Order: sequence, then structure tokens, then C-alpha cells
Amino acid sequence: MKYKTVVPPKVVMQTSPGQRIFRVVLLVAAFVLAIWLSYDYGRTHAPTNGQGAVALDPESGEPIAALEQERDTLKQQVAKLKQDVQASRQALEAARVGVRMREQANSAPPEAPQADAGPADTAPADATPSDEAPADEAPAASAPKMDKRLTLGDVRIEPTGSGNRFRYSFSVTYPGDTTKRIVGTIWIAVNGLSHGDPTRLSLKGISAERRAFVKLSLQGQQTVEGEITLPPDFRPKNMVIEAKPYDERYQGANGKFDWAAGG
Repeated sequence: MKYKTVVPPKVVMQTSPGQRIFRVVLLVAAFVLAIWLSYDYGRTHAPTNGQGAVALDPESGEPIAALEQERDTLKQQVAKLKQDVQASRQALEAARVGVRMREQANSAPPEAPQADAGPADTAPADATPSDEAPADEAPAASAPKMDKRLTLGDVRIEPTGSGNRFRYSFSVTYPGDTTKRIVGTIWIAVNGLSHGDPTRLSLKGISAERRAFVKLSLQGQQTVEGEITLPPDFRPKNMVIEAKPYDERYQGANGKFDWAAGG
């Protein structure tokens, strides 16, 4: 008797299209959810306020410190240079002032006081060397040629209607080339006694114009005239005059002239 083998039937389950779409949606949703959870975890656990910043290499700070030190050094050098410039400016200004003072001192006559002297200077009348040795009495060895020297002359002192006011006049002459104009200054002072004491009066203190000097400007000859008022109780002794050219090629003239009112 023969037995037949019985083969069990195969059951094929067919999935509907709706189920397949549902599975795909679930897989996509799971993938998106996983990505979102990863992002949220990273965001919530991220370091705040720079606490989790990566530490800098200690060696990277050395160039910054060197640059800052070099910057401070340059600042100090600039400050020192500014101080040196300021000191140089002050020294230059002091030198200029010294030069101006020396020029003024050289241009002032030996007999005349300073420009700001008052009408009652107390310097002795015979205190300066030029009072004893005017230019026309200087030694011949130190005197330049005659054609380069100025001369004073025609000195006159005349009284006016006022008892202590006088009119003076004199001439300055250059015997050389009369086509050349010589300019400079003419200083005038009066020596005498005030209350018995030797006193010198500058032109600025006794002239009506209150000027310190008279301008020298001549071509051959210049006549100088003016008025002076002497203080009370002053006894004039002589008038000191000095004509000083600016050009050093010419020698000026100076001298003392006895006070002779009306002469």
C-alpha cells in the first residue's frame, strides 16, 4: 500500500498599499525624531558664558604680551621725545632772548641810562668810561680812518620862556661820501646835581616826546633839535651825546658838552 505525501499549502499574505505607506511614514518620523533629539541634547548641554571654551595654548599668549610690552616702550619713548622737544624749544627761546638783550646792550650808549629810566636817575655823572674819553679823544691807534667817522658839532643850549625848559640843537656830520645814507640812533642825557647828589637824566625822562633816543639818518649832515624840561632843584653840568650807526663800518661819535645856556 502506497502512502502519498501531503504538502502543506503556502499562505501568502499580501500587504495593502496603505500599510506600506504607513510604515514608510513611521520610519521617516523616527529618523526626524532621532535628529531632533540629538540637536536638542546638544543645545541644552552646550557650554554657556564661555565656561566650556577651549583653553588657549599658553604659548599663544606670549606674542601678545611681547607686543603689549613693546607698545608701552614706544609710548615711553614718545613721551621722552616730547619732553626733549619742549626743552629744546625753551633753550632756543632763552638763546633768542639773550641775543636780543645783548643787541640792546650793545646799541645803548655808555653815558645814557636804560630806556625805562625815570627823570631822576641816580647814576653818577662821571661813572661811565665814555664820559672821560669821548670818541673824538680816543687814541689814534684804535681809531678807524677819518672818512668812516662821524663828528658832533654846533651844540647849542638856549633857555625858553619857562625857567626850567631849554631848547637844544647840534649837528652830526659824516665827512666821507655824502651820497650814502647812514642810519642809527642818537642818545642824549644831562648830567648834574639833584639836591647835591650826582644825577643823570635820560632823554626819555626830560623830553616833551618822552622818547628814549633820536633817530640817526644823514647824508653828509643831520641837524638835531628838541626841547627838554629839567626837574626843580636840578643844576645841569653837561650834556652827553652819542651818535651810533647801525652799520659797523662807520664809527660813531660821542662827547660831553658843558652846559652853557644861551651859548
